[in-house]
Amino acid sequence: MKVLNKLTLKNLRLNKTRTIVTIIGILLSTALITVVAGMATSAKQTMLVSEIAWSGDYDIALTGVTADTIKDLNANRNVKDVYVEEQLGCALLPDAKKENHPYVSIKALSKSASTDCFDLSLSEGRFPKNDSELVLSQTLIDKSDKKFKIGEKITLDVGTRTDDKGNVIPLDAAYGTSMEESDSQTNEPIQEKLVDTKRKTYTIVGFLNEIFSNNISDNDYSACTTAFTLATGNPVATATAEPVAYVNLKPECEKDYLKITSQITNLTEEEVTIATHDGMTEEMYEKSDFSDIAINYSVLRYKGYALGDETTNMLFSLAAIIIVIVILASVFVIRNSFAISITEKTKLYGMLASVGTTAKQIKRNVLFEGFCLGIIGIPLGLLLGIGVVGLLVVILNLLLAGMINGASFQFGVPLAALVCAAVLSAITILFSTLSIAFRASKIAPITAIRSNNDIKTSKKKKSYRTPKFIKKLYGTGGVIAYKNLKRSKKKYRTTVISIVISVMLFVAISSFMDYGMAFTNEYYGGYNYNIIISSYDLDENQIQEWDKQTAKINSLGSIESSISMLITEDLELICNDALTDNFLSYSTHAPYTNERNEDLLSIPIIATDDDAFEQIFKNLNIPDNDDGKAILYNSFTDYNGDNKKQTDKIFKDSGTFEFEYYNHQENKADKKIKVSASITQLPDILIGTGADFETCGALIVNRQWYKNYVSDSAVKTGYMCINSTSCDKLQDDIYDLGYDNLSVMNIDQMIQTNNAVMLIMGIFIYGFIAVITLIGVTNIFNTISTNMRLRSKEFAMLKSVGMTKKEFNRMIRLESLFYGVKSLLIGIPLGILGGIGIFFAFGEGNLALDFVIPWKAIIISIVFVFVVVWMIMKYSVSKVGKQNIIETIRNDNI
Repeated sequence: MKVLNKLTLKNLRLNKTRTIVTIIGILLSTALITVVAGMATSAKQTMLVSEIAWSGDYDIALTGVTADTIKDLNANRNVKDVYVEEQLGCALLPDAKKENHPYVSIKALSKSASTDCFDLSLSEGRFPKNDSELVLSQTLIDKSDKKFKIGEKITLDVGTRTDDKGNVIPLDAAYGTSMEESDSQTNEPIQEKLVDTKRKTYTIVGFLNEIFSNNISDNDYSACTTAFTLATGNPVATATAEPVAYVNLKPECEKDYLKITSQITNLTEEEVTIATHDGMTEEMYEKSDFSDIAINYSVLRYKGYALGDETTNMLFSLAAIIIVIVILASVFVIRNSFAISITEKTKLYGMLASVGTTAKQIKRNVLFEGFCLGIIGIPLGLLLGIGVVGLLVVILNLLLAGMINGASFQFGVPLAALVCAAVLSAITILFSTLSIAFRASKIAPITAIRSNNDIKTSKKKKSYRTPKFIKKLYGTGGVIAYKNLKRSKKKYRTTVISIVISVMLFVAISSFMDYGMAFTNEYYGGYNYNIIISSYDLDENQIQEWDKQTAKINSLGSIESSISMLITEDLELICNDALTDNFLSYSTHAPYTNERNEDLLSIPIIATDDDAFEQIFKNLNIPDNDDGKAILYNSFTDYNGDNKKQTDKIFKDSGTFEFEYYNHQENKADKKIKVSASITQLPDILIGTGADFETCGALIVNRQWYKNYVSDSAVKTGYMCINSTSCDKLQDDIYDLGYDNLSVMNIDQMIQTNNAVMLIMGIFIYGFIAVITLIGVTNIFNTISTNMRLRSKEFAMLKSVGMTKKEFNRMIRLESLFYGVKSLLIGIPLGILGGIGIFFAFGEGNLALDFVIPWKAIIISIVFVFVVVWMIMKYSVSKVGKQNIIETIRNDNI
């Protein structure tokens, strides 16, 4: 065996090109598996760190704790740490800048809660060591004109917020929030005051950086900003909040989180689940020592427990699928390399067998060659993979700065991932070499020595017929090339499979990126405004307040243009025989029949501000505008049963016509609605507002019309759409106004985040394609170059009998053409099939997309294949062309 092993090592040294290319294939395969496993681990760790930064590093939150229950929790053998948070009350903020943010809220955290649970960080100073010291949040500092200093003492009257009727107001509520329903119907401002105040002097010992934890951070509307002190260990409930204990279980106990929570709270596991999702019932209050229970499912999920998140499962399933693809691609690379090796050494194995080498020894020899190549390629691949993961983490942290709750993307390539990559690569090499080893051991000595096993002729022993056009175009060289490819099908098939894999992956994954971008643009691409403000369920009094709020917002700076709208679906039009057949067939907003057997269609009403309505009328060239006219957006878009988009008119008529408005209370047709114009294109000013008019059309009116036709009891939604030159500043200014009934959506911020996510996806996906393609190119290079050099004797003999350089080049070009055409004819359809699968996967979501053939990727593939094959052929032929004819015929090594 030692002799055979030495012979193997000598062959590897003599055949340097094939050896190096095989090692590169193993190296890339191992590196790619390492990168996939490492990035999956890094992503999981990053999501965990981000979630901990957002919610806190705990497993269970228990509200209503006392000194005794905290003592019991600390004594529990399953509990690692207990962190306590108390709301001590609020006081007037010294030199508050804004009247809507006049308070400082004092929160007490137990000793290690600031750093171990909520990951607070200091910009200056230290954390409190007793309950007479404070650290100030950055938000508090920004909302006060006072210049706070470390070591400064401040005296605060800490108490409870109440309205003018004595109702307690939560600390996180906006200023002037009423706790009585009757007060919310009036426009009178709520007068707040602090009651039950106690004077307390604190020493400022530190300033905090931005707080990301949702549990202890200030919300944008709250009248309070936060300062933190140290909890005393004897928590007492206040009028506004009960103390909360955040429980961190021991790592080995976290998998039993439900059982342990049940034991701690004296509730059954089923009751714990109900309490966590739906709140505690009266019976649970009586059984438990706590008033509320919350399980931190997100953190537990990312730690590997409570795996109920489909997205998480999908991500790790995707990682597993990618690794399988990598292994399959790697098998082709390594197997082809060994297959070529065996073809090269067929005569050698035949001679060894003829002098007594057993089949078992030959198999061991092939496996030993795989071991030698693997022992070099696998460690190098692991090192390359670790380096790539590190580089990707640096890039991701640059792109994701500030987008994951203040956390950074984590570098994580654990030993398990490296062992996994090494084992998978070793298994890949083993399976790649086993079939070759069996094949080598079964070759008959005479056949091997004659070296004719790879050349197949027809079973009927008829010569292969060459198409006439090949001989006409390429001459004798073309005929030889065609017959050689027909007879040497194994070598030909190896190269074709390598190209097919690369083309298929590139076309399919390009489809994924195209659909991903289209899917994203459905959400974000349709916005023509960069700030969308909304307020829901407005009644008559609240509409007056909405008008005041929008006027105030319009007075803020950095607004280029804006439009204010009220939308409701209260209007029901009598539409007997007025609807188009397509609308009746495909729209999900079908009409219904009332008790008078009349068909009614509920249609949204858009009441724009007067300036916008006048602009719409002017752009449509509609004369003689008055308050009784309306514009019908007479178009719908929906999807049929085959998920194909259908677009048509809703109503048959167009132009000026009238509708009757059905009155439910009197069960009769009411006022007639005169339509001044029927349009099928939404006015530019209404495009990209975030409101959905596509599926059911709309009636566009002004505010006076709205008052005349829409009842006061109708549920209304207010929309304000703004184009701003500084979205972030405007968003902050709107929050500073303290309107807690408004929802503000920063489209620019969403698009920026989305673009970063898509860029990251592109780096991953196209990086993956690049490495797979590199593996494929390595395979193609290995196969073609080695085949060319294996045929050195054949080429030398052809040249020796008079084949000219021109005929030789024609022969090679024809072989290149065959490689490329057949590979593309198989690879492109397979890639399109993969794209179809991805299309249907995206179809499972809420948005329907049109199937698109990835022509750009197909064209790139065609150009890439012919360029790569031609360059490799040219390189290989140039190497062969430099060889001496006589020496080439004599030489057995390549």
